[in-house]
Amino acid sequence: MEDSEKRLFVVYADSMTSALDVPKRLPKGGKLVYFLKGQAGPVDKEDPSKLITCHDLSSDALQHLDRVVRDVYLPLLTNPSN
Repeated sequence: MEDSEKRLFVVYADSMTSALDVPKRLPKGGKLVYFLKGQAGPVDKEDPSKLITCHDLSSDALQHLDRVVRDVYLPLLTNPSN
């Protein structure tokens, strides 16, 4: 992205295409990954993680939440060494 004012970059996982805006609706079973800048302006090339965050989004939000809780949070919370 050359335009430093753009704050969103979307990658559609099913078709591996990209866009600069969020779709109105994802196809059933669709998933996307998006990168969001915290503010407009250029990104520091040395440490872009200061300004950019990465997220994912699924067309079935409840199923996605269930998977994240089951596969990420539950193992962390039930691990005796944590």
